[in-house]
Amino acid sequence: MPNHVDSGYVMSKPNGGGTKKQLWDTNGNLFQNDASLANVLLGAGTGYKVARGTVTPTSASHTVATGLTTVVAAVATLRGTPTLTHLWVGADVGNQSGAPAAGSILIKSWKPTASGDVTPIAATTPWGAVDWIAIGT
Repeated sequence: MPNHVDSGYVMSKPNGGGTKKQLWDTNGNLFQNDASLANVLLGAGTGYKVARGTVTPTSASHTVATGLTTVVAAVATLRGTPTLTHLWVGADVGNQSGAPAAGSILIKSWKPTASGDVTPIAATTPWGAVDWIAIGT
C-alpha cells in the first residue's frame, strides 16, 4: 500500500516511480478515475463543485459571481506583486442570501494605513489582479 496519508486518503506512484499516480483509501481500496475521484482530491465531498477565476477588484469589497448555486468555502490570493494601495486580500462567502447573493463571494482587499503603520484599512485604486477558488453546489 502507498505511503503518504492525508485526510484519510493515500497518494502513491507505481513501483519504480513514473508519472502515474493512484489514490487509495485507508482500507487499501484503489479509487478508479471517475467523477468521485475529483471530489476526493479536493476534499470537497460528494455533490460539491469547484469554481475558480481571476478578477481585478473595483472596490475594497468586490462581489464575484462564481457560477455556483451556493458557496460554502472560498479562498483568494493576489496574482501579482502587492502594492501599497492593495497589499492583502481574502475571500468571504457571506450569508449567501443577499450579502453576497447566493453563488457569489466577496473579494476583500486591504492596504496599510500609512508607510509606517501597517494597520489594515480598505484598499484603494490601483487594484491588482486576484485569483480565487470557491467550493459549493
